[in-house]
Amino acid sequence: MHIPLTEKLLKNIYAVLVAYYKHSANPICSGYPIVEDFNRSMLKVCVNKPSDGFFGKVMYPHVLQKASVTMHSIVNFHPFIDGNKRMGLLATQEYLLLNGYFLNIPYNADDFIIDIADVKKRLSKNDVLNWLIKHTVRTPYTVLYHVNCIFLIYFYRTSLQHFFVRLHSLNYGMFVNLVRLHKKFNLT
Repeated sequence: MHIPLTEKLLKNIYAVLVAYYKHSANPICSGYPIVEDFNRSMLKVCVNKPSDGFFGKVMYPHVLQKASVTMHSIVNFHPFIDGNKRMGLLATQEYLLLNGYFLNIPYNADDFIIDIADVKKRLSKNDVLNWLIKHTVRTPYTVLYHVNCIFLIYFYRTSLQHFFVRLHSLNYGMFVNLVRLHKKFNLT
């Protein structure tokens, strides 16, 4: 079972990033209260693009393909006011974890994310997919985590938005570790 990212989850991840980088050397600037921190239509595109279809066929059937489209979309479409490269990496890592994979963020991940956003280099979704294949592993722990997510969805019989709130309250430590990994490698 595929667990998609939702707009609410992306907004929550962004709120954590803003708070986490608030006092760093490279803070994420917020437009609040004058403007929203995100563009609603671009955020919808980034959430819906991985599940696009064409004449009844799913364009991106595999989880890693959906993850590459997610990362590519967030980095290039700029749904947030600031921090889109950091958000793209962290959202992709969270998406992969929810779906049974772990993204080992390499030391030079910031260079790769910047290359995705660079107009001159313009890395494609296939380049992102190849990078994800190289740096992603599937372990028994991540598979169990995915099964736990599916169980919670079934058990609570609730919407995905409520599920993610419950999941992150139960696994807040893991989410904090994702942000710490991001900080450890000083990704911008």
